[in-house]
Amino acid sequence: MCGVRGWTLTLIIMLACMCMLAGQPQLNITVNTMQTYYQGDTIQISGIASAQGGPVGGVTVSIQVSGLSGNILHVSMRQTATDGSYTDIFRLPEDTPPGTYTVYVTAYKRNFQQGFNTTCFTVIENHPPTIGWLTASPIIGGKGMNITFQALVEDESGVYEVKVELQSPDENTLWTLYLYDDGTHGDQSPGDHIYTNILHTGQLNITDRTILLVDVRAMDMQRLESESKHLLEIVVYIQPDVWDVIWAIQKFYEGACSIWDVNRVIGDYYSL
Repeated sequence: MCGVRGWTLTLIIMLACMCMLAGQPQLNITVNTMQTYYQGDTIQISGIASAQGGPVGGVTVSIQVSGLSGNILHVSMRQTATDGSYTDIFRLPEDTPPGTYTVYVTAYKRNFQQGFNTTCFTVIENHPPTIGWLTASPIIGGKGMNITFQALVEDESGVYEVKVELQSPDENTLWTLYLYDDGTHGDQSPGDHIYTNILHTGQLNITDRTILLVDVRAMDMQRLESESKHLLEIVVYIQPDVWDVIWAIQKFYEGACSIWDVNRVIGDYYSL
């Protein structure tokens, strides 16, 4: 008899709870983020809590990001603003394993039925920038000539900076020249991955035939860096004799512009 009464009481309590929940509005929660990130990227997760067609403030939002293997990448709690919105920002570790990650969000508030939602994003392994080629033109001219440096640099996550360090044969840096792909500093077409700037030889005080070590450094948005070194021969004449003129004309027809293969080692360069 006691057992029957116990089950009856339990059933009454369960029915009462169900009736109470049935009378509570359902929380709806959205979750948004980008579909693709690179290792080391900053991730932003956002959304809106609502019920009965209107935003709900003061909702506690539980956020968990997990990988396919079940490893937890990130956990946090956020509170919605009066307009129902919430935002969570965190940075991916540089060594985050590439793959698909799921974002789980749960919304809680007293007198509301909890809401739940998910979304996914993919983490891609980040690689340093690719330096395709480097040119310098002209390399023959009078004192005070301008030399235009150009480099083809590409990176999936975006290029942060490209610079050329001109060094003496003993690798002492004489000048650092930053290259741009924004339509300025001699750049012809912004956004074409060709980075450009112009060097005035007077800045280096070159007055003769000079060998320089050109160190090209490119850094992407994740601060991963690539480097490529080349040898460059620059000829600056003040009062050229007839042999200088003949030599310059010969080089003009050959193309007074140096183009290096980034796979070549130092010392294995085009003779100018």
